[in-house]
Amino acid sequence: MQQKKIFGIFIFAIPAIYVVLNIPGMGLGEWLATVAFIGTWLLFRFGIKKDITGDLIAGMIVGATVEYLTEAYWDYNLNVYIYKDISFFVVMGWGYSFTYFIFISELLYKKLFNKSSISMFDKRIILCDALVGPVWFIANEYIGMHVLNLWAYSSSAGWSTIIPVIRYPLEGLIGSVFFSITFPAFIRYWQKKFDFGPCL
Repeated sequence: MQQKKIFGIFIFAIPAIYVVLNIPGMGLGEWLATVAFIGTWLLFRFGIKKDITGDLIAGMIVGATVEYLTEAYWDYNLNVYIYKDISFFVVMGWGYSFTYFIFISELLYKKLFNKSSISMFDKRIILCDALVGPVWFIANEYIGMHVLNLWAYSSSAGWSTIIPVIRYPLEGLIGSVFFSITFPAFIRYWQKKFDFGPCL
């Protein structure tokens, strides 16, 4: 347990060091991501009494993958990048975004099916993920793009249809469903591997 805790702290220290080194160049988007990341960890750790270190790290791994594969589709209005238009602060955003999404989905699962905990192999959790995920991701996209103006769609994206009102591409909606029924399984599997350990 002690080795696992040391490993978790070491892995979790990487984003902390990166943020500290980049404080002089941080803009609104970077500060929002940092405050939300730290606030999320503190809320769960001391408010809900749940260690989400593993959730955050696994979510960031997924987020880094998504950002790398879709880099050409977004133009970010940020100050600090690690490669082309890829920002570690956006990757941090994926970490806490997936954490909240999975938490809400699991609450729905427990409520709908009268369970005290989730079963990794219960297919009904996929249903809850599919219901919660697209709504969550579209809301995040709307706030990030149209309220905070942190990014915009690149002209290279070539979306075929933009859904009125929410101003979201149809391809993005389909993609959000795919994200919702696949990525949570990865995060749920790996989350315990990176946790610090029992909450205080």
